[in-house]
Amino acid sequence: MKKRLLHKSLTIALLATVSTCCFAQEHFAYKARLGEAKQSAFYKILLPPQVIGRCQNDVADLRILDEQNNQVAYLLKQDAAQFSDNSFIEFPIIKKEKEKDKQTHITIENKTGKPISDLLLVTANMDARRGVNISGSNNLKEWYIIKEGVWLDNFFSTKEEELVQTISLPTVLYKYFQITVIGQDILPFNVVKAGIYTQNYTQGKYISIPQPNISQKDSIDKRSYIRLKFDQAYRIDKLILEVDGPKFYKRGLNVYDGNFINTKTPFAVYISPGISEMFLGSAKSRELLMVINNDDNIPLKIKSVKAFQLNQYLLAYLEKNKPYHLAFGDSTAQAPIYDLKFFKDSIGTNPQAISVETVQESQQKPVAVQPKNNSGKIWLWSIIAAVSVLLLLFVFRMIKEINRANGSSEA
Repeated sequence: MKKRLLHKSLTIALLATVSTCCFAQEHFAYKARLGEAKQSAFYKILLPPQVIGRCQNDVADLRILDEQNNQVAYLLKQDAAQFSDNSFIEFPIIKKEKEKDKQTHITIENKTGKPISDLLLVTANMDARRGVNISGSNNLKEWYIIKEGVWLDNFFSTKEEELVQTISLPTVLYKYFQITVIGQDILPFNVVKAGIYTQNYTQGKYISIPQPNISQKDSIDKRSYIRLKFDQAYRIDKLILEVDGPKFYKRGLNVYDGNFINTKTPFAVYISPGISEMFLGSAKSRELLMVINNDDNIPLKIKSVKAFQLNQYLLAYLEKNKPYHLAFGDSTAQAPIYDLKFFKDSIGTNPQAISVETVQESQQKPVAVQPKNNSGKIWLWSIIAAVSVLLLLFVFRMIKEINRANGSSEA
């Protein structure tokens, strides 16, 4: 009798633990039906922006499911392999001290041997306004003025420790550059690193994203702030601007993720008549902030913005006349591993295309799609561990009660 009671307790604990682990199963917030496969074959499934925007950044939570919710293996591809590499080339800081003029001078070295037209300073977070002069030299002895009276952004963050300051320059070639903080005995800002920002890309094929709402504010700080707000988060690979301005202009433009100037190195470019296309390198956001440096010129007017996503598609073998759908929108899902990666040669060179229908909310409990990290998983497994510990304590207590009952009966 007592053995049966112990066995029953252990069974309950085991079932409870298994049911708890079931919480770790995938729950997709969205689904989208696929068009009908006219024959059994490999198909190319172009992923619309409404799907990519609701997936994890690496699309790890995307699944193709049949009518019985069995997974269908697929390969993820990009059209024409567009590549975008945004890189920061650091210039070493070789000197940073107050000199005879009682001003702080920061000297950096241009090791690229190439002319530059802008300079990025990564500074410690601050809520202060500082003016600087920029000069250049090839021997650290003779210095020549490049730009003077440059006021750094008076922006600060409550979340990050560093800020990015972008200084546009006339195109110059010097081996060394010096940033002089204007003002005698004034406390300098802390330059963490300096350098230039480059972008390299090759063209690809793109699909249009719904146009954003645009709001522009021309500020007294000689900058224009243009906020782009989309109806949902999208992967944004390219922007094309329609600009209204004078016949001749060349302005520095920075693009930030979100609706405020943040601390991460922004996408930086110069726009001029005929140059209004920029490649962002797979930014994923619902809001973007563009900041144009006007200096003493009349502000430009951004009339429209067209956004594009680089084509991404799935290659999968679908059975004739069988219904399939995409499932996605789970921030905790892991990327699937399929045998199909070993059989790429069997797919062929020109598979038929199949459409993705309107995105719908799934009947499963939605899970918010966030940038991929481990915090959700850690929290989930912490709950499972806590419940497991409680169940073990319950079992030990039952065993103790049974042993106590056995001792009483023997007495």
